[in-house]
Amino acid sequence: MLINADTQREVIVAGERIVLRCIRATDKAALNVFFHGLNPETRYKRFMAYMGELSEPMLRYLTELDPNEHVAIVAIGESGAFVGVTRMVRFATDRSRAEMAIVVGDAHQQRGLGAILVDMLAEAARERGVDTFIAHALSDNVAIRRSLARLGKLCSSTPGVLQVALGAPARVAPAWAKDMHEPAPLSQGRTTH
Repeated sequence: MLINADTQREVIVAGERIVLRCIRATDKAALNVFFHGLNPETRYKRFMAYMGELSEPMLRYLTELDPNEHVAIVAIGESGAFVGVTRMVRFATDRSRAEMAIVVGDAHQQRGLGAILVDMLAEAARERGVDTFIAHALSDNVAIRRSLARLGKLCSSTPGVLQVALGAPARVAPAWAKDMHEPAPLSQGRTTH
């Protein structure tokens, strides 16, 4: 089932109900609040540079997307605030490959949310014919290495660049189905349109 603007999933992560959906053009303020809530080290790991602000053009780029070329999935906590974001942008020169990125809010790290977000992004990628993710990451960013390695064959051709060939969908169990999370309610992981 195609992951699109109408897709919404609910998962339980460390006892908290999290809603997963595609980002919308109307999410600029929520994304900016999320960005400002990240500690400087988390921002640095995500952008590989110190960033104090998201400019208006950057907010437009991050929220006003062509869903065939640029997919972003947000995780929304029980408070209604963003707690994580992952995205992929297809390469114009090779449509089977996409650059991907992820950031999970500091209070929600080390709980498996990143794996859940990456799983959903990989599903969206496969639906669009993308079979390889390229991620630029700092060498000490163990979390992104672990999340990508579980999707398929991980290889690094240059320092600071991770490349993963996505496995077939049937070979990758959704992160919410793994033992590290609480048992999923019947509605968990189902897509609603």
